[in-house]
Amino acid sequence: MDNHAEKLCAVDPLPRNAYEESTNEFWSSIQPDVEMALREYVKERYPTYNQKEQEERYHAALLGEESLVKDTLLQAERLFAGRKDATAFGRILFDIDDTLGKVQFAKEEGGADRFLFRPSAPLLLKYLKERFPFCAIGFLSTRGKEKGMLQQLREESLLGPVACYVDEREVYSTRDAPDIPQMSVEGEFEYLTHHPDVNPATLNPKNFSGLMPGEISKLEILRQLHEREPDIPTVVVDDFSYPQYLKNGVRAKIF
Repeated sequence: MDNHAEKLCAVDPLPRNAYEESTNEFWSSIQPDVEMALREYVKERYPTYNQKEQEERYHAALLGEESLVKDTLLQAERLFAGRKDATAFGRILFDIDDTLGKVQFAKEEGGADRFLFRPSAPLLLKYLKERFPFCAIGFLSTRGKEKGMLQQLREESLLGPVACYVDEREVYSTRDAPDIPQMSVEGEFEYLTHHPDVNPATLNPKNFSGLMPGEISKLEILRQLHEREPDIPTVVVDDFSYPQYLKNGVRAKIF
């Protein structure tokens, strides 16, 4: 991927049931490992909960893993499967905190924090890289870039386990986004209607309640990417609300 400006080539789109089948097959292949890891996580995370409560937490978490995997892969398959030229470029940008996992703070003073990946995340990134080698995997986060995400990719206790799948050129921080004046809910809705990556069919002023802090900054970064490289599709995966309005967005359940 030396040339990010390569144009997308002709696509022979697969029938929807074909890429749904591919997505279901991958989920089935990793589901036993995800289930095992989740059961251990729930026991450690909620040790004082009774068995029924732990089981409820486990099933809710499993649904989150399944939807993350299937929704992300369906978007990728829809955009990239059947592409004739494997050198054509695309990108998939993941939020980090509560999307790929969460920080586990040190229990003892002087100990080191670590990043706890949700069980499906490293498996999903690995599969995406293998299935779509021409597609870059990156981050779109409120974390800092140089001394934040890029440095943490070099630390095994933090983001290091997925560093081999991430293209560092596709790591974006909202701290580098232009300053946007604070908007009213009505102003945010109007902003979305003019954003090039937003699907107008998803917008309804009657049920729009506004955006969370940081979402406009992420949308501004996406706008810059679109203006710079309008022919390169970008899939965005985030637990924030804004992906539900995007043409190629995946709203992840919080881990």
